[in-house]
Amino acid sequence: MQSFKTGEKVVLVGAPSGATSTPRASAPGASYWVIEQILDGGRLLLRTHQGGMRVVPERSAQLRRPFWWETLLLAGRFPTRHHERVGV
Repeated sequence: MQSFKTGEKVVLVGAPSGATSTPRASAPGASYWVIEQILDGGRLLLRTHQGGMRVVPERSAQLRRPFWWETLLLAGRFPTRHHERVGV
């Protein structure tokens, strides 16, 4: 079981879905989050850099830690401490 901490960067990977999905959209999409709060029952409250929130189970197969290159090259997609202070 993964052990996460508040403030840690995480990635949610999901398959594209919806009526407008095309065959080219078969590759899974990734979204970049930070753990805002650890909730009871093994759930995590996640936040995006734009302020979106989502609750996911800690043991979700879609949840993972970012690869080193994601942390380096895609740093702007993860929320920052500045957003926490601004309240976005």
